[in-house]
Amino acid sequence: MRGRTRKRVGVIYHFWSVNEISVETDTALESPPRMGEDARPPTVLVVDDDASLRLLCRVNLELDGYRVLEAHQVAEAEELLRSETVDLVLLDVHVGPDSGIELMRSVREQGGAPPIVLVTGSARLDADTQAEADGVVGKPFRLEELLGVVRRLVSR
Repeated sequence: MRGRTRKRVGVIYHFWSVNEISVETDTALESPPRMGEDARPPTVLVVDDDASLRLLCRVNLELDGYRVLEAHQVAEAEELLRSETVDLVLLDVHVGPDSGIELMRSVREQGGAPPIVLVTGSARLDADTQAEADGVVGKPFRLEELLGVVRRLVSR
């Protein structure tokens, strides 16, 4: 357990250093949209089979004021989408053996879908698929890019 904790913290600090973020002094990022005091924070569902990427998204989105749900497989994401109010989905294109693109299409067919941002490490994402998504973020991504897309889509 101790080794895992160090690794997770190491991933976060590595990400901060890659993105040139100072934990103590960074104020360049805008705050997320705020609602009334009684309102719930916007909820983001992060769907990725990579636990360290989910952790990275969770920590940074929570620090930015969002409520974060996580799913490591498509079936888990489908269940969360049925049972929770989700304001935005960050969806990996390849979720283990499953297709994030198929999940996106399935959710859209059901109607009332939240905005969906595809997160991909693949350089080959065709124009039609990109047009179906509300946003696309490439891996590796800069924190400012991810938070900017989330803020823009949650606030509309």
